[in-house]
Amino acid sequence: MASYLGAVRAHPRVVALVTLAAVAASGLLLTARSPSYEATADLLVDPLPQDDQTFRGMPLLRDTGDPVRTVQTAASLVESRAVADQAAESLGGGWTGAKVLEAVVVEPVGESNILGVTATADDPQEAARLADEFVTASLKVRERVIIDQAETEIAALDARLKALSGNEVAEADLIARRDQLQSVAATGDPTLMKSQEAVPPSAASGPSGRLVLVLALLAGFVLGCGAAMLMELAARRVRDDDDALAIYPLPVLARVPELPARKRQGPAGSTWYMPPEIREPFRTLTLQLDEPEGPRALMVMSASAGDGKTTTAVNLAVSLAASDKSVILLDFDLRKPQVGAALGLNQGPRVSDLLGLGLDLDPFLQRPPHLGPLRVLAPAGEPGDAGLIDSVGYRMPGLLAAARGLADFVIVDTAPLGEVGDALLLARDIEDLLLVVRPGNTARSQLEFVRDLLERAGRRPRGYVMLSRAERLARGYYSYGYAQPRPFGLPQRSDRRPQEVPSEAEYPVRVEREG
Repeated sequence: MASYLGAVRAHPRVVALVTLAAVAASGLLLTARSPSYEATADLLVDPLPQDDQTFRGMPLLRDTGDPVRTVQTAASLVESRAVADQAAESLGGGWTGAKVLEAVVVEPVGESNILGVTATADDPQEAARLADEFVTASLKVRERVIIDQAETEIAALDARLKALSGNEVAEADLIARRDQLQSVAATGDPTLMKSQEAVPPSAASGPSGRLVLVLALLAGFVLGCGAAMLMELAARRVRDDDDALAIYPLPVLARVPELPARKRQGPAGSTWYMPPEIREPFRTLTLQLDEPEGPRALMVMSASAGDGKTTTAVNLAVSLAASDKSVILLDFDLRKPQVGAALGLNQGPRVSDLLGLGLDLDPFLQRPPHLGPLRVLAPAGEPGDAGLIDSVGYRMPGLLAAARGLADFVIVDTAPLGEVGDALLLARDIEDLLLVVRPGNTARSQLEFVRDLLERAGRRPRGYVMLSRAERLARGYYSYGYAQPRPFGLPQRSDRRPQEVPSEAEYPVRVEREG
C-alpha cells in the first residue's frame, strides 16, 4: 500500500492527466449518445397439466414440473423470427424482422409465470408501441399454429365419428374432444395471453450523465494510479530506507521528515526557516560531525536530481553556524546553482567568474543576514557550455583549499553524482562525504552507479541523510523541546544578558511524558 501511494505521489501529473482524459472521453460519449427508452409489455403463461389428454398432440405449453423451465420454453417460442416479421409488418415505417429482434428482449420476470417483452427505441411512444405489437404478433403467430393443428385434429375426429356409427359411448368421447378443439380453434392458444400493455417510459434508460461522469472519474483515477505504478516499477526507484541500505550499506546519520508546505513557511523576515521537526535531525547530525580535528571539509552529494541535496547542504551549514562554528558553504553545483536563490542572496559571481578567482575568496563570500558566522560562495545564473564547466571544475580543489583557511567547516554542494561526475573532482580532497537519499525519488540504478564510482575512487561516505515522509518517523523523535523556537534568519534579542534564563511565559516548554 505504501509503495502504491508513493507511486501516486511521485507521478501526480500522470494520475491527473489520465483521470481528466477518462472524464473528457465520457463527456464526448454522452454528447454523441442518443437517448434510449425502454418499455415492457407482459405475457401470462398458463400451461396445461401434464396428464391432459384432450389436447394431446397439440403444440401447447405443458407443465414440466419446473416453473422456471416452463416459462423459459415459452420465451423461446415467443422470441422467434416469425413473430418479429409479423410485428414488423404491423409496425411499418421501415421496421424489419431483423431490426425488431435487435430491439426486443423476451425473458421471464423473476421466478413468476410472467414473460416480459422489453422493447428499446429512441422515442418513448415508439418503445411502448413496439412492445405491444410484439406481444400481439406473438399471440397471432401462436393462434395460426394452434388453429391449423386444431382443424387437422377436428377433421381426423370427424372421420373417426363416421366410422364409429352406432357406438354411442365412443362417439360421445370423440364429440366432447372435438368441441374443445373447436373452442381452441376459435380463441387461439389458451396457454399464452396478454397480461399487461406497455406504458411509455418517462425517462431515458441507462445511467444518468452525472453517474457516468462520476464512474469515469473513478475509473480514470484507478487507471491513472495504475499507470503511475507501472512508471514507478519501470523507473525502479528506491522505495524505503531498507531498500537503500540493501544497495549501499551505510550508517543512517539522520532521518529528516518531508513536511507539507504550510509547515515549512517561516515568519516574515526570516532568511532560512527550520521547523523543529527538521532542526532536531540536523542537530543530531552536527553532533556526529563536530570532532576536534581542525578545519573540516564535507561534501553533500546525491544520486538523483530532486533528492533534497541542496536543501540538506543549506540546513547543515546553518545548523553548524548556529553552534558558533565558522562555516563556508560552497555551491559547486555549476550546472544548476541554487544555494543563492534558496538563501535570498544578491547577485553572486557568475560561473565564468570563478575562473579568475585567486586564493583570496573573502571578497566573493556573502553573508546571509541573521545566520551567524555563515558565509556563502553562490554562483548566480545558468552555467555556460561544457568546456566552461570543465575548466571551472578543475579550479575547485584550489577554491576548496582557500576556503579551508577561512572557516572551521566547509560544506560543499555538488551536482548529483549519479547523473554527472563533477563531484569526483573533489572527492579525494574532502574529509567527509554525506549521501542524501529520498525514497520514492532516488533511482536504484543511479544509487548503484554512485556506489560503484566511489568504491573505485577509494572513498566511502560517512553515511546517509535519509529524507522520509513525516508519518514514517516515530512521533517522539522530534516532539521534545521548545514549542515555539526562534527561526533561523531572525535576529537574536539583544536586551538579554547571556546568563539570563528565559521565563516560561516567553519560551513555553512542552515535554511529553512516556506511557
